[in-house]
Amino acid sequence: MKAPHVIIAAAAVVLILVSTVPFLFTADKVAAQLRRHVETQTGRDLQVRGDAALSFVGGVTLVLHDVTVPNPPDMATGHAVAIERMQVTLGFLSLITGNLDISQVVLVRPYFNFLIAASGSENWDIRPQATVAASPGGRSDRIDAARSGPATVAGADGARPVAFGPVHIIEGTLSYADERNDTRFIARDLNATVNFGPQDELLVDGQFDWRGVRTTLSARLDARTEFLDTRTANVGLELSSVNFDGTFAGKLSLARGFALEGSLKASTDSLRRLAAWAGKPLGDGSGLGPFSLAGPARLEGAILVMQDGQYELDGARARGELKIDLRGARPRIEATAGINRIDLARYLPRRADGSASARGRRDAAIDLSGLDALDAHLKLSFSRLEYGRFRTDGGTVDLTIRDRLLRARFGRTELYGGATSGYVVVNGAGERVEVAAGFDVLAADALALFRDTVGVERLEGLAGVSFRISTSGTTRRELVAGLGGHAKVLVKQGALRGINVGQVLGEVENHVVNGWPESADAQTTFDSLSANFAIADGTGVNHDLTLIGPMVRVAGGGSIDFAKGTIAFRCDPRIVSFAVPTDEQPEMSGLNVPLVVKGPWDDPSIYPDIDGILENPAEAYLKLRRIGDTDAFSRYVEDMEAAVPRPAGTGSVEAPGEPEVFRDGEVRSFRDLPIN
Repeated sequence: MKAPHVIIAAAAVVLILVSTVPFLFTADKVAAQLRRHVETQTGRDLQVRGDAALSFVGGVTLVLHDVTVPNPPDMATGHAVAIERMQVTLGFLSLITGNLDISQVVLVRPYFNFLIAASGSENWDIRPQATVAASPGGRSDRIDAARSGPATVAGADGARPVAFGPVHIIEGTLSYADERNDTRFIARDLNATVNFGPQDELLVDGQFDWRGVRTTLSARLDARTEFLDTRTANVGLELSSVNFDGTFAGKLSLARGFALEGSLKASTDSLRRLAAWAGKPLGDGSGLGPFSLAGPARLEGAILVMQDGQYELDGARARGELKIDLRGARPRIEATAGINRIDLARYLPRRADGSASARGRRDAAIDLSGLDALDAHLKLSFSRLEYGRFRTDGGTVDLTIRDRLLRARFGRTELYGGATSGYVVVNGAGERVEVAAGFDVLAADALALFRDTVGVERLEGLAGVSFRISTSGTTRRELVAGLGGHAKVLVKQGALRGINVGQVLGEVENHVVNGWPESADAQTTFDSLSANFAIADGTGVNHDLTLIGPMVRVAGGGSIDFAKGTIAFRCDPRIVSFAVPTDEQPEMSGLNVPLVVKGPWDDPSIYPDIDGILENPAEAYLKLRRIGDTDAFSRYVEDMEAAVPRPAGTGSVEAPGEPEVFRDGEVRSFRDLPIN
């Protein structure tokens, strides 16, 4: 009969304890116990400036209002943490034993303020008041004690460790600021759960808003207790939003500011949209779409460095070094990389055509806001560079952008079987856009070069081109209309497609009456075709057009209107006479039938200047009569070829005024150009 009495007595004791606990343990007492533990572990004072309440409904819950953790004494006044309401759920026995057995913490609208002062001090610098002497293994007893349970934080001065359950963050705000370089980051509406794993790991899962976009966060930090001592730990991090996805695995260090070092992967469907979201808009336009990077990386504060990263942008792939510095008003990007392809059509305005939309684009204001979005220094080697039909093969470019000034220096680049090098400068700092460019082309396929650059398909041969131009304006039309500078063109061992000048002139008696014929199969072969242009106000003027061929010689001049895409030339072709002069030295003799070449430069009209023919009809008729003596013609050609000097080792006639690029045999160096 004693057993029932024992059970009844025990129940009475429990009932007495339960009924008296609310009177023995007040909210202030439990809050004071919590404050002592926080101060012991962090060296900071947990300040409760609002009400404190203790609830025993469904367990023991301590509710604190207006809770703050101040900044360290050596920093400016303020709070490292400010919490509107804090709910701490405790185990019932913790009130009796004195050990805090925290099963759950809920932080409602907390504000986490991570700050690096101008002096370099960090407000998250946690320094426990007391640490037990190090054990023989080299680790403190505090850490070993913490590892004795799955989720514990060691006490101090012999106190037992504190057990922790999950921490729930509701509608929180996280702010990071570095006063040394004005780097700032703020995440709002943070809802997350922090769990303490059985292997001393810390796990975080949640979501937050950054610049109005919801972002998902998942993180893991190993050896969380040791992290309090070393401030270094292995971490895994995943971030995802509609604008980007990223993963990181490596080391986190807070020993000297914030630093990550490890493997990084990140991707976005639109680099342009991502930059706008980050507050660094790149302006309107096509291109700058899908982008990804992967490789070993180091993030120190606001500086990201990748030594051997792999990158992909708009389908182009690159590999090399990358540095992104976000400390200033504009991000600065430095890169040394090899890239398989650069498609300029994705980033530059489309070529003009005759449509109404194209005319509108020519008159639209030029938008160079992208130059204001960042500073950059890029050293790239590329396998191909293209713009519409235009393309180059392997080459290099050294590009800098600083204060809205772009400078691009192209090293030796393979171009249509030849080579080119040059520079482009774009200044967008003023009200008017200023552009300067210069290129030298050596021994390129003339047909492919002129076809893909200006749409002209009438020239064959090996082309040499050299030009220096500059202009300014607010629209594309103004830029073209303001072109100035000079250019040289030389084509060797080539042909003029669409017309056989020698044949036409040989039958000029018929063609004067019947019309001037053109044929897709006809061509005028030549040893050299050269011209120099002086460019001003969007028009190139020439006075020394020279064509030297085995059957014809042409001299002439005219102009090119770059804004309209038209040419207007008057040429003086001379067919070689079949008769040999009576003196010993052969002289040029021929029929002077001036030609007019006029119209769109990709398909001009060619017709005789009738007024020129009629100036001296008697002489024209006599010269026509002499055409037809083939033996005389053959003797005359042989004498002419013997009389015209040839370069050593060649069988072609050297044209006067040959550009310097042909004499050197190398593309001109740019060391003397004023673009440093």
